[in-house]
Amino acid sequence: MPSNIDYSSIRFWVVRAGKGGEFYDTFIKHGLVALGHWNGVIEGLDELPCGGKAKGIDIEQAKASIERLSAENNKAQASKYFNQGRSFIHDMNVKDVVLTTSNDSITVGRILSEPYIDHSPLSYHKHQSKCCDYLIRRKVKWSSIPIAKAKIPHVILRALSASSAIYSLDKHSQTMKHWLDPVHTEGKDAFFSLKINSEDGISNVNIGDIQQAISQIEMIANLLSKKPDSLDNLENLDSFFRRYRESNELHATTQSEFMSPGVIWTVAELADPRVAKLFTLICLCVFSSESPAVELYSTLSSVDTNIIDSTLAAISDSNYINEAIDKLSLNVPSTIPVMTETIEEQSIDDFPPVVDSSNSAL
Repeated sequence: MPSNIDYSSIRFWVVRAGKGGEFYDTFIKHGLVALGHWNGVIEGLDELPCGGKAKGIDIEQAKASIERLSAENNKAQASKYFNQGRSFIHDMNVKDVVLTTSNDSITVGRILSEPYIDHSPLSYHKHQSKCCDYLIRRKVKWSSIPIAKAKIPHVILRALSASSAIYSLDKHSQTMKHWLDPVHTEGKDAFFSLKINSEDGISNVNIGDIQQAISQIEMIANLLSKKPDSLDNLENLDSFFRRYRESNELHATTQSEFMSPGVIWTVAELADPRVAKLFTLICLCVFSSESPAVELYSTLSSVDTNIIDSTLAAISDSNYINEAIDKLSLNVPSTIPVMTETIEEQSIDDFPPVVDSSNSAL
């Protein structure tokens, strides 16, 4: 079913688990992300912030400390370390999406806590040769299943190519939402994704059929919501569609990787949230084996079910959809589970930090 997550305040981040993902398993095991760029800043403090709350670190003092600790000829690195630490502490928020990577996998999570300072060493197992000593941390709820990089769309992999320890993916937010939550609505915007699983050549004819079907679904969602009687006794959907599109009321756009395998991502700005929901439900009815007919009928409770059924059948018959689905081995991708799970903030007081003896007690 379409999800309705409120993405208005959610940001997207990558936090790397050390060089080459050396602490990837450690991050996942302990349910956190951590950053070591400000270790020197923390170790140089006369007194730690109250309660180990990293937001209590004085920004100007931190900047001066990093510049002092960096070599004179490496001011660019000092600036980078300062900015990345500031982002980890002050720009990330509870419920934001965070990704971390190993050499061959990516795991997606949601941030659960504010940043805190903890000197306890982190290890994946007791025989690990090197423990993670990054002092500034945030709790994370990780997805239970890592995703192989080989199965991730190329556009996502390109977005993950930066080498920084932490960076924002906000400029790729629409792409991220398509990938993480393939069928959802945001107000009057509808998002719908299809995965091309075929490893054979991609036929322009099949792609054209899919794209026209999506445009026809947009038209039908509008009409079922506002003028359902206009679809009664629909005999020729193609000619009806040609007349309708002259009204310039079609707004669905696609972002695609026409590769084998590849993706087709669609976003449509519709008249209102109800029409957006109808668009996603009808797309699922046409393209997915998981037919949400009951929810569709419920949303259109005042519309004759015969009109709904005949209209859905007309889409499939008009565009050779079944052939295109078969030739392209299309399916609707699954939502990454952690995206729809309940995210409850964990108070820093729930996991008091361990402090080394050289610093004042908290």
